Amino acid sequence: MEEKTILEYLQSPSSVEIIVDNNTIQLEQLDSFLIELNKMLNNSQVMPAFGVSIHNHTVQALKKGMWLKFVYKQTNEAEGMFFDELIIEVQPKYSGFNIIRGNKGKYEGRCYYINLVGKDMSNVYNYIQNSIK
Repeated sequence: MEEKTILEYLQSPSSVEIIVDNNTIQLEQLDSFLIELNKMLNNSQVMPAFGVSIHNHTVQALKKGMWLKFVYKQTNEAEGMFFDELIIEVQPKYSGFNIIRGNKGKYEGRCYYINLVGKDMSNVYNYIQNSIK
């Protein structure tokens, strides 16, 4: 069986939650969100991440700003790293981002990094802003 890439996993979650300043909202329009996400990820590059998640730091970081949590029904693996959740911080000007792995309730260990190659997160940020109004 062929292993999925982290980009493929981002495009096939069971559900997505929006976390804004420690308030969690279930994303209702998953299909239209995934279309917008796919536009942002088109031609992006997966690169080695410098980031390593430390669970307590990540839990504190989730209390401020805008985050997306991609939730999966089972544990998955990409590039030798396991996860059942993926979280990313959403900032409109970011031209790349770390993906923090959640596994069995812990956010720790190596991250993934996505370079958006000439794009930024502004369209996804605006989509989320419009979804939570």
